[in-house]
Amino acid sequence: MTIRAGKVIVDTNILMNALDFRKCNVYDWIDEVYEEIFVHIEVVNEFRIETEQKAIIAEIKKRGWNLFDHNDQTCLPNNQKTLYWKYVNNASEGFENLKTKKEAQKRIPKTSSNLGEIHSLALAQLISANIINSNDYEIREVIEDEKILVYSTDIERDIFIEQDTVEDFCTYCVQGRIAKPSDVIKFFRVCHANDDKEKLSDKLASLKQRLVEHIK
Repeated sequence: MTIRAGKVIVDTNILMNALDFRKCNVYDWIDEVYEEIFVHIEVVNEFRIETEQKAIIAEIKKRGWNLFDHNDQTCLPNNQKTLYWKYVNNASEGFENLKTKKEAQKRIPKTSSNLGEIHSLALAQLISANIINSNDYEIREVIEDEKILVYSTDIERDIFIEQDTVEDFCTYCVQGRIAKPSDVIKFFRVCHANDDKEKLSDKLASLKQRLVEHIK
């Protein structure tokens, strides 16, 4: 039984860290947490090393996940192209608006292209995916600022796309008895390897507090 029902779009950062983490197979965790998994080709393209791209595609195929390529007519038929590119343009504009807002607030904006995130948001709207697994906190801000909604057939109304951060994902893994707390903490450290000591300590404290609720 999956922990997170519905469709999930998996972003670059979780896949990169899953590839780097050798102690456990994080792809197995993703499989068990989520019901229906999609990866956009632009996310795969963010892996600069060809062998890594091939490894990710191999995992997607092996596990029966959905690889979405907007240049493939079987994924994006002609009658959906206009709508898809409208979503892409809106998401792109959303990230530009966020950059302007951050600059006005003296916050440091991201310097990356956001291409994977933009196309992932567009795909989520196209297929009514209710979750994006990403540790990019700008995604949540764009979703909220731009009011990016998808239709939920369960409750028959539009809802905000939910973002699962690495902290959320690790919590679900422990909640579902999918992985040991010690292993998810090690994975969490790998995901935040670039943080300074104080920031990492704060993030670990937040994660551990959530895990305690599910260890008992």
